[in-house]
Amino acid sequence: MPDKKNKNEIGIEDYFKEHGYNIDYDLKKTSSVRTFESQEEEDFIKSHNESGPLNDSNKSIVEYDVYKKVIKRYRFKVHNEDIYSYSEELGYFKKLTLNEVRVLIRNGWGEKIEMLLNKHRVDDVIDRIKGCRDLQITSNNFDMHDDFINFRNKVFCVSQGKTYEHSPEYNFKSFIDAEYREDMKKKDGRAFMNFIATCTGGNEAKVDLIQEICGYVFSNYSRAKKFFVFIGKPHTGKSTFLDILKEIVGGEYTTAIPLHKLGDRFMTASLFEAKLNISGELYEGELKGLNTIKALTGNDDVIGEKKGKDPFVFKNRSKLIFAGNSMPTLRRLDSTSAYFDRIEFVIFNNTIPEDERDLNLKEKILSERDYIVYWAMEGLRRLIKNNFVFTRCKESRKFKSQYMQEVNTVDSFIETCCHVDRDNKELKAHKRDLYNAYSKYCQDNCLASLSKMDFFRQIKTLAFKSKKFRKNGSLPLEGFCGIELMV
Repeated sequence: MPDKKNKNEIGIEDYFKEHGYNIDYDLKKTSSVRTFESQEEEDFIKSHNESGPLNDSNKSIVEYDVYKKVIKRYRFKVHNEDIYSYSEELGYFKKLTLNEVRVLIRNGWGEKIEMLLNKHRVDDVIDRIKGCRDLQITSNNFDMHDDFINFRNKVFCVSQGKTYEHSPEYNFKSFIDAEYREDMKKKDGRAFMNFIATCTGGNEAKVDLIQEICGYVFSNYSRAKKFFVFIGKPHTGKSTFLDILKEIVGGEYTTAIPLHKLGDRFMTASLFEAKLNISGELYEGELKGLNTIKALTGNDDVIGEKKGKDPFVFKNRSKLIFAGNSMPTLRRLDSTSAYFDRIEFVIFNNTIPEDERDLNLKEKILSERDYIVYWAMEGLRRLIKNNFVFTRCKESRKFKSQYMQEVNTVDSFIETCCHVDRDNKELKAHKRDLYNAYSKYCQDNCLASLSKMDFFRQIKTLAFKSKKFRKNGSLPLEGFCGIELMV
């Protein structure tokens, strides 16, 4: 017969279940128990007594046996020296903090063995776990099944429309904090749907776009190669909507890296652990690092680096959402085509009057989270059917067109202020006159102008012939043929 469980001892999965997955909680305050069988412990002590007393003289044997029993009890994965433990209840591998690993190793032993597990020995066990070859997992083997989504109660296969029980074989490293249920009715999402109708003004195309974005965010797909920008003034619903997404995805799996900092050295690595990145900060200065944005949204290999650890390569699956009132400027236009292709705008322009704002709206909507994920799966299936092309919304297209015009100031300047005919040798303009006119155009229209170097680099890409010539009695100066300033 096994000994009775000690009420001061607790297993990691029971602990996860009862305390929101935080092992730092005071273990002595819980009544859940999970301990080694007394006979197993007696055998453990006996095997060590045969080699001498249970003390420092047979220290290495103690540490090895503790290590073997711990990895037998728990399902571990190790990635880049980070330890993950599988949660049976939620069907995912949770990344553990160092303190959580220590608590897990010390848990479940009787007093005699607990006395042996000093800090140095626990550190040795941790090192053995990190170095175990059978526990290693590569970046791409986490969340490797695009079609499967891990919900609280089951795993849903989008392509098959079927559900499955949780299993460590899926290698999920997060879960959607909602239950997937197929018996949902519209009445189950009344508060949420009223909120969406208010935000969109009843625009069906915009509703479909938001529905598809929700489904895409909850999924493991990355084929759309998009990031999302919510544009709108305060009190238009965009912040509430983003808070809802964060709650359902989980704050632990949501980062907050601003668009202009995505390329920072130690920022990229945090996206590996995240399912969603939300930033309410849109930088108003010059945006750099467009190649990083392209790689993060294009299913390319990116390098992640954490302080004090070796760099690692991964494909970003985290969905990127940014919100603000205006977009940042661009100076170098080499990568703008790919940059614009990656953006999906959602315009929030229906300001809610102060006397109509519901201060408890967020809580009401989150009580309908099961309906929200059910509704989002409908949008995801439509997105997949349309080959990951999001529903076109007139407001979004108009805003993108205006933004492109603001960024591509050279194109808009030529279209507005110049005559162009590359076959007409009579059309000529000196560089000096072109740039002066361009600078005035930008100033008059409150646009950010390019430097001379960037301006002429852009002009050369438009296939105008460059040569020296006189014009209106001037000295021979560098200029372009086939283009002339309007009088």
